[in-house]
Formats: sequence, C-alpha cells, structure tokens
Amino acid sequence: NDYAEHYLGHLINLVRREVGVWRTAQYPQTTRVTKELLTFWFLNPERVGEQQLFFAQREAIETAIWLNEVAAKSNPGQHILNRLEETRKLEDSSGSLPRIAFKMATGTGKTVVMAALILYHFFNRQEYRQDTRFADYFLLVAPGITIKERLGVLYVDTLHKKLSGQIQDYYRLRHLVPHHYEKILDSLNARLVITNYHSFELRALQGNKRSP
Repeated sequence: NDYAEHYLGHLINLVRREVGVWRTAQYPQTTRVTKELLTFWFLNPERVGEQQLFFAQREAIETAIWLNEVAAKSNPGQHILNRLEETRKLEDSSGSLPRIAFKMATGTGKTVVMAALILYHFFNRQEYRQDTRFADYFLLVAPGITIKERLGVLYVDTLHKKLSGQIQDYYRLRHLVPHHYEKILDSLNARLVITNYHSFELRALQGNKRSP
C-alpha cells in the first residue's frame, strides 16, 4: 500500500492523470489555435492510419501544452506546477533557466514531437502577438553533426515547394499543418536555429592576440 501510494503520488503520474482527464474532455481551456491544432492532430477522422502519431508522441505533446496553458487553471494543476518550481529551485539556484525535459525512448519519434511543439508555439504567437506563453524563436541544440543533419527536417522546405517537388520537412510530411496555416509557415525559418552544443564551448581565437 505504501508503494502504491508513492507510485500514484509521483509527479509524473499526477501529470499523466490530469492530462488524461483533459484529453477525455477534448482539450478545454486552451486558445482557439491550440484547440484547432490538437483537434487536427488527434481528433481528426480524416487522418488515415499511417498519419496517426504514436501514443508516446501524443502524450508528450499534450503534456507540454497542458503545462503551458492549462495547469495553472486548476488546483491539481497548480499543485503540479508548484512541485516543478520547487525542484527547479533546488537544481538551479540562479533561477535563470526554467526548463522541462521529456524523456522518450529511441524510435518513438522525438523529432515529430519537436515539430508539433514548434508549430504550437509559432502559430499561437502569430495570432496572439503579446502572449508570452508562446515562444517567438526556437533554438535546437544537437549532440553532434549527424543528429544536427537529421534535424534539418525541422526547417520548412521552401526549395521543393518552389520546384513543385516532394517536400521534405516534417511539418508537411507528417501532416501537422492545417491547410489554412500553410500560408504563414514559410516565415518560420527566420525564427529557427539548429546548431551543435560545441557552438557554446569556450575557444581561443587565433590572431595577433590570443583571446578566450
């Protein structure tokens, strides 16, 4: 019984329970844009089998959105946010970098989750310019050149669009963009940077004077 109580009271399981209730209710208490995206991704009867996202992807996307938009509007959600904040203060005394991590196994489709969350923030911020819950710019930091190249699918493919070829970005390949949002998608690239973590390492610049 003690173990069961601890398990059910674990922060991740508390989040899962609340997100499950919100999912069943079909995503109340969100912006119009958010509701449109979630409905298009997960409640769309026209989405054929191969376009369906894995449940791991769906749960990660829903959880990020719930934490950002919905959690603060209920007592259980506020309790979860308070626990996250307490943990953050223990790990980062400067308080300068609030962050939430999603751990997903190899093969569960992390890049698609990243694509969906970028669109979630981008489309909302275009509609609600003053709402700082939504990010305006996106930095993706990869552990090496190979992963960085793989993440290239998160740049909007404007080249093949102009050439009427097969578009290679995940936003269209994975059917993440409702038709009426496509017209503003091309402006995303100017707000997106993909780099390696090595870009942030200290280095010595060679020249007449050595400078760190």
